[in-house]
Amino acid sequence: MISGRKALKKLTNSLRRSAGRNSSGRITVFHRGGGSKRLQRRIDLERSTSSLGIVERIEYDPNRSSWIALVRWIGGVLRRPVRLSRACKTKAPRPSRWRTHSGAQRIKRKARERSWHGVIFEPESFERRPKAADQRPLLDEACKVNRTPFTHILASHGLEAGKMVMNYDWSKPSTLFNTANEGHKWLEEEKLPWGSRQGGSWLRPGKDYADPYSDKKYILDSYFQMVGNCIPSAHIARGAWVHNIEWNPGQGAKLTRAAGTKAKMVEKLSNTPQCIVRLPPGVHKLPDYRCRATIGIVSNPNHGTRKLNKAGQSRWLGRRPIVRGVAMNPIDHPHGGGEGRTSGGRPSVSPRGKPTKGGFKTVVRKRIN
Repeated sequence: MISGRKALKKLTNSLRRSAGRNSSGRITVFHRGGGSKRLQRRIDLERSTSSLGIVERIEYDPNRSSWIALVRWIGGVLRRPVRLSRACKTKAPRPSRWRTHSGAQRIKRKARERSWHGVIFEPESFERRPKAADQRPLLDEACKVNRTPFTHILASHGLEAGKMVMNYDWSKPSTLFNTANEGHKWLEEEKLPWGSRQGGSWLRPGKDYADPYSDKKYILDSYFQMVGNCIPSAHIARGAWVHNIEWNPGQGAKLTRAAGTKAKMVEKLSNTPQCIVRLPPGVHKLPDYRCRATIGIVSNPNHGTRKLNKAGQSRWLGRRPIVRGVAMNPIDHPHGGGEGRTSGGRPSVSPRGKPTKGGFKTVVRKRIN
């Protein structure tokens, strides 16, 4: 269910469109211009931290065909510090007051570390002291800030508010997986055969941990295969539907992001650290096994079946009308001009004069006798 609430202000940016013009004002992309105002939503396509999150709501994004999900991360999030909000009326003491003390640099560093960490926070709230009999309520010395971070991710089909999603980075595992790490170390110390150690293989990027045809099933198999979880390709079962795929490790999702699209995990190569993924056009790609992908199908699969009821809806989307070349002036198109209706006077060409029918040779190959 799509939420009707407004997007978080701290997760949006202003969007300035060029209407198909370049820096000199000339039209470089036709049929663009107008449309409703939009705000750019910041989408977390990398999902590079090992953490768990709860989906708060599913939102509409005017800049893409799929829905987006607002996720509140509840653990394992490590982000760069942000500046204190202006809403905090009583600020932390300035580090300059300790310049005359010994170890001033260490004290300054600790003062900077007092800044709140996170991505985006909930609105700040002030905590008031208990009201005395003869005093008015006073604000505490420091603001009490809810340190719960929020991010936007691409919503998967079937993802709803209240469900949990997970990010897992094999190179930087979170403390949430310490139990599995300890079990894996114990199996290594015992030097058991590979068949007995398959239960802990989900932490080994080079091994196939979730083989659907295996006799042994690990308890985390079903949890890792939940819709919306972002995990490395080495941990995804063969035959699973995935989307939001990275092409280079740590680069962020580049493939299969449109509404209703999906890719299939075909095979994992044993001789090279790669896996075979079949993209929607049917093309097979070989990304690195460290590249992350999201389980499931991209949301809004009925996007391609929608119909526009009137011409004004195209204008709302920023699409201008398509005008025939013979209806233009000679300065605007090679087919333009003439008295009354004309056929253009020449074979069909583009506005730049390139033939549009029968192909156009761009390379001249010399014959060799």
